[in-house]
Amino acid sequence: MFKDILKKYYYYLLIITAYCIVPYLVFTYTGTVMFILLLYCPLLILITSFLYARNNGFKWYFSLIVGFLWIFNIVIFFNDTATFYIWYYMAFSLVGQFIGVLFKNKS
Repeated sequence: MFKDILKKYYYYLLIITAYCIVPYLVFTYTGTVMFILLLYCPLLILITSFLYARNNGFKWYFSLIVGFLWIFNIVIFFNDTATFYIWYYMAFSLVGQFIGVLFKNKS
């Protein structure tokens, strides 16, 4: 049972882990804030969404969940100016899924 749950939610766990690590990187090394928020997270989301869509097909709700998971970081660590990243990360997730569907496994 645990394997099935882990297999189903593996991609969400990757995103949640990245979102939990980001605030500590941002607050530790202030000079890298823009790099982390504008390049690291979107790249990780793009790759994770690509892998998700390649293995599971396109699921529109995956991108919504990726965006809405960022709300916890806004409430806990950042302020309302970080709300922009919800849409930014959703867009990267959609792009990653569209690319992943093109390379979908035929099994």
